[in-house]
Amino acid sequence: MILQKLRSQNLIQPPRWLVDQTQYLTVMGSVSYGVSGESSDVDVYGFCIPPKDLVFPHLAGEIHGFGRQIQKFEQWQQHHVTPPDG
Repeated sequence: MILQKLRSQNLIQPPRWLVDQTQYLTVMGSVSYGVSGESSDVDVYGFCIPPKDLVFPHLAGEIHGFGRQIQKFEQWQQHHVTPPDG
């Protein structure tokens, strides 16, 4: 999978669980339309299903507005990923 390859090359730093929980990936933009050039980037979009504790924080003991709050997950993106070979 492309995310595993990018993470193993240390080119992206997604949340620990994201790569294994990604359900769908697709290429978008000029590459998908067949109009990309030499200097075009590749846009990859997808969706994931976060761990249960992030979707239902009360299961991890969070009480909304009190004490420690679990950081919410809405999206992850990383720009300007450049492989070492250019």
